Amino acid sequence: MPEIIAIIGRSGSGKTTLISKILPLLAKRGIRTGTIKQTHHRVELDTPKKDSFIHRESGSLKTALLTPDQFALYGNLEISGLRNFADTYFSDMDLVIAEGFKNENVLKMEVIREGLNKTPVHKEMNFKIQAVITDMEIQKIKEEIDQDVKILNLNRPEEVLELVLQLI
Repeated sequence: MPEIIAIIGRSGSGKTTLISKILPLLAKRGIRTGTIKQTHHRVELDTPKKDSFIHRESGSLKTALLTPDQFALYGNLEISGLRNFADTYFSDMDLVIAEGFKNENVLKMEVIREGLNKTPVHKEMNFKIQAVITDMEIQKIKEEIDQDVKILNLNRPEEVLELVLQLI
C-alpha cells in the first residue's frame, strides 16, 4: 500500500507547479511516486472510432493501450475512494501524491497563494490539514492557522519534500 498525500487548494493556487517541483526531488531520493489528479469536469480520454475506443464501446470493462514505451488504462470507475483506487492501481509505488481529493481521509497540504484572494479550502470545509504551503508572509498566515499546522514557503520545494518525508 502506498502512502498518500493530497495537495489541495483553490484553482490557480499552484498545486500542479508545486507537485512538478517536488517529484524530481522524490525521485532523487529513490521514492517511487505516482500521481492522481482529480477533476470535476467530464473528459474524453480515448479517441472515438479508434480500436481501444471500439473495445470499450463494445463492452470491455478495462482496456489497456500499450505503445513501446508507455500505456494508458481505460475503464469505468468501479472503485470508491482514493485509498482503494491507489491500492489497486498504484500498489507498486511508495507514495501517491493526489491533486485535489479534499474530502478524502488522507494527509492534506493546502497551497494558498496571496494574490488569489480566495478563502482557503480548509476554512470553508472545516477539516484537518497537516500543512499550508504559501507565498504569504509567515507571520500573516500564522494568525489564521491552527498552531499544529506547519507553514511552508511555496518557493522552497525542498522544505515541502522534507515535510512529506516526515509525514510518510
